[in-house]
Amino acid sequence: MRLMQKDLRSIQVLRASREKSTYVGTQTEYKPYNTIKGHISPVTDNFSISTYGERVTQMYNVAVEFGEDVRNGDKFVVNGEECTVVSVLTYSSHLSVTVERTGIYGNGV
Repeated sequence: MRLMQKDLRSIQVLRASREKSTYVGTQTEYKPYNTIKGHISPVTDNFSISTYGERVTQMYNVAVEFGEDVRNGDKFVVNGEECTVVSVLTYSSHLSVTVERTGIYGNGV
């Protein structure tokens, strides 16, 4: 699948980093890692619908160029909303990333 340049949007990738807490133990913070381009569409395939059920209404499918570093657990900022990467499927020409909306980016959610 070739990704058309006119359909691509900029997506900010946030990656978890563990740091010592000022109180006890460690804490996880998501920090900006990279900016990638991808094609965003709603999740509509039957497999995802049967696997995730009603959660699928809160999900997007993002097609990303092959070779980008995307991992499960990363967060994307899509349309001003923070989304968690649920799955990453690798194809010969691109990555198919399923993300779930978790909140509005920047409000400490």
